[in-house]
Amino acid sequence: MKIRYLMILAGAWRLVRESADILLEATPGHISLAAVHEQLASLPGVSSVHDLHVWTLTSGVIAMSGHVVVREPAEHQRVLEAAQARLQALGIHHVTVQMEREQTCT
Repeated sequence: MKIRYLMILAGAWRLVRESADILLEATPGHISLAAVHEQLASLPGVSSVHDLHVWTLTSGVIAMSGHVVVREPAEHQRVLEAAQARLQALGIHHVTVQMEREQTCT
């Protein structure tokens, strides 16, 4: 009988914790913000990355938004496609990147 209650309690705790992370837009525990920054910053043509945010939209759907400085406007589409591919490899499938020629946020 006690084992059944412990199993219910453990399952409820996981559900509450995951729900709180989603509602608080917390960075998922298995995603390193430093790794996301490194993946974007190391793209050819990218001079800086800032205002990164990674969060869970719903169970199993991770999103990222951020600003990337690419000085050459002709490179924007290539950088965007490369960023999406790299982030998908990290498990981030909803990617929003703001391209800038110079950093506009402080």
